[in-house]
Amino acid sequence: MYTVKLSYHQTQTYLGWLSDIGLIRQIVGEGNTTRHRITSNGLDLLGKIEQVQEMLRVDEVPAILTSPGLSLEEKPKSGIIRRLRGTRRDGR
Repeated sequence: MYTVKLSYHQTQTYLGWLSDIGLIRQIVGEGNTTRHRITSNGLDLLGKIEQVQEMLRVDEVPAILTSPGLSLEEKPKSGIIRRLRGTRRDGR
């Protein structure tokens, strides 16, 4: 939440929306702790996004975007799916 600079309300809104459209699911654990897990539909969508990024070579910033005065953070490389698939299914 803090890493992406979202407020609590914004985070809850996005999590609710992602859950409503079936990309994540909510898991309530001991002591009413809430966690969210990506669904197979969410993994499929991320895979398609990665394919588009690779086709567009998103990790390479076009020269026009590196003009003086523009501040761009480095784009994440592909591999989101590989990292997510390495997580456990039980939410831990």
